[in-house]
Amino acid sequence: MVHDFRFHDGSTLHHPPDAPGAGKSSRPSDGLRTRFPNYTYADIVRTGYRLVTEHLGVKHLRVIIGTSAGGMQTWMWGEMYPEFMDALMPLASMPVEMSGRNWMRRRMPIEAIRNDPEWNGGNCQKQPAGFHRALLTFQIATTGGSGALLQSEPEAGGIKRVKHGRYILIPAGIETHGHATTGNAALWRGYLAELLKSD
Repeated sequence: MVHDFRFHDGSTLHHPPDAPGAGKSSRPSDGLRTRFPNYTYADIVRTGYRLVTEHLGVKHLRVIIGTSAGGMQTWMWGEMYPEFMDALMPLASMPVEMSGRNWMRRRMPIEAIRNDPEWNGGNCQKQPAGFHRALLTFQIATTGGSGALLQSEPEAGGIKRVKHGRYILIPAGIETHGHATTGNAALWRGYLAELLKSD
């Protein structure tokens, strides 16, 4: 998606450049594949800073906003250039090292792709089939949220066809563990007691 950048003085930057590997910028699949230079979020932030200061002549920003990977970069803008902006607004990101389920959710697609025979050590001739499966799994895990999924068949909507049926959603919290929450009877035994008392 391309946006216009509008600055405080009213000037506009049309079609800002994409970060390495994103949009229409250079990427491994252009030809270098595994020989493509390694780069980090710090490289992307440093490039953005040079663009804004050296090319556009901007001295100070009011706020930097980013979401997900952009949110991670937003944190880094604050770390690398703390005096350059008044405020940061990172969305869907935390200023901590990736760990836990977040790390696992990213590691699984990577391993699915790298272990696909079509990967060929990164010199694949087409997208490995494992990529499509891994991408679908990642999208289900990271977008829409449970609430949105629960509005569709055969999730919560199916209970409407059950005579005297009742759907109960246990809110996520420190005592829940996703699907394994069923192992904590303290969270659902009250509903069982209600069921047993009903006619």
